[in-house]
Amino acid sequence: MKRTSSSNGKYKIASEISTFNFDVPALVRAARSAVREAVRQHKRAGHSIAAVVDGKVVTIPASRIKARRAG
Repeated sequence: MKRTSSSNGKYKIASEISTFNFDVPALVRAARSAVREAVRQHKRAGHSIAAVVDGKVVTIPASRIKARRAG
């Protein structure tokens, strides 16, 4: 985006319309895969994880992290 200076010396963003085309299903798959890998690494290292359960943040110890299959 282009920046233009205004009379008061601050910058404002010039109005431009940008279109982004994302493969949303691919992004969701990538995010899920990243979370699975992070959970696996925490379990392997013996670190707990934080999660939201019934609207509350809880800490799950590594011994209670359940292994899930990919897919």
